[in-house]
Amino acid sequence: MKTLFAILMMSILLSLTFGQQNNTHFIQKAGVIHFSEKSFTNNNNNHLWKQISSQLQFLKSQKKIPKQKLDSVCYFNGDEEDIQLDRTVVYSYNSNGKISSSKDYRNEGHQLGSQVDFVFDSIGRQVLQKYLIFDYHSDDTLAKSSWKFIYNDSIFHVQLLSSLWQDSINDYVNTSITDFYYSDTSLLYYENYDSLYVKVWNYDSLIWQLESRSYVEYDENSVEEKVEVFTDGFWEKLYKREWTYEDEIARYIFYKYNEEQELVPYSKTIDFYRNENLEDSYSYDWDTISQSWIYSYWDTYKFDFAYTIQDLILPPYQDYYDNSAYKMTEANSKIWSQEIMDWKLIEKEVNYYSGFTPLGIDSKLELSSFQVFPNPAYDFIKIVSENLLQIEAEIYNIQGSIIKRQFLYSGETIPVSDLKPGVYLLKAKSDNETLTTKFVKK
Repeated sequence: MKTLFAILMMSILLSLTFGQQNNTHFIQKAGVIHFSEKSFTNNNNNHLWKQISSQLQFLKSQKKIPKQKLDSVCYFNGDEEDIQLDRTVVYSYNSNGKISSSKDYRNEGHQLGSQVDFVFDSIGRQVLQKYLIFDYHSDDTLAKSSWKFIYNDSIFHVQLLSSLWQDSINDYVNTSITDFYYSDTSLLYYENYDSLYVKVWNYDSLIWQLESRSYVEYDENSVEEKVEVFTDGFWEKLYKREWTYEDEIARYIFYKYNEEQELVPYSKTIDFYRNENLEDSYSYDWDTISQSWIYSYWDTYKFDFAYTIQDLILPPYQDYYDNSAYKMTEANSKIWSQEIMDWKLIEKEVNYYSGFTPLGIDSKLELSSFQVFPNPAYDFIKIVSENLLQIEAEIYNIQGSIIKRQFLYSGETIPVSDLKPGVYLLKAKSDNETLTTKFVKK
């Protein structure tokens, strides 16, 4: 069986760029629950929630609640007693609110591990996505790749051309091309296709060769995808995925085909929703010995209900936001431990946002190019800016007294281990921009 190079590369690149993926991206709904299914259908709670949402929308219409953009996501590893910052993903946007880059800092947020640059056309369609992977020790570029989006004359057909950089020729070489076909152009997004065909470049015969194909069927409350690979002139079944959504509970099941082309279960996820927000997600693996499902992961999510998904500026492919109606602030991932027969925390994800500050009633909102992380901070805070100018940073205590001033450039850190735990005010300014924000010292 051939290796599904194109599909694997897409999965790897997405995971490098945006961290964990959500298996329910086809179901455009969302929620929260760790309670009984009955609580989902409580009409009194739903009526109360609609009243609260209406009040919030009124405040936002009066410009008393500004929009917010996702600036960074911090990933922490460890358990409840010893959790450490592992990596930080920082997002930058252009003046139109489109993402311009995503940078993944590893080694407790100190070293740049990978970067993704985004390019959009004049009507807001994404046309290019470039990936860079760096060596932690030398900062040399280990690998470069790109996705090029090709919008054909038919709006029901989009192509994705994948390429890898070759140092020997100092240029990109094509590796795969994926054709996406759509029946509903309102879902013109690479995951909402009806069918796709993947072709890989044969360097010996210098032609494109079919590698795999996928078919998706949409129903009112379910989605089914079947994937096949082209081997020795025949289509061979590879796997099937099923999504169902009913009574605010989403179920995802992943099946594989064995050598006899028999369908066998492999993994499943059950997501619980409330008020259109995903709050609890349980993952299971199929145990071939006991022929039963066993726990693997439990993910929980927290939200700020003052902001709906329409009030946020987000990078593309943030999968959990496909399943959320409100601003997500935190996600916790736990693994089932057979030793203690209980759930054990392994990763915490914290999202940091910044709001718009209108200059006037009719003024356009401008995006700050500054990002500050981590927050809360333990040993340092880092300031990242799109411009290359020197930054003057000042830290004030809650009484308004300046306690630290430092001149630095984008990506450099300010040590804060000497500060007492509490809330501080950071003012960062360059020749053409000033940012004032709060941070917490732990």
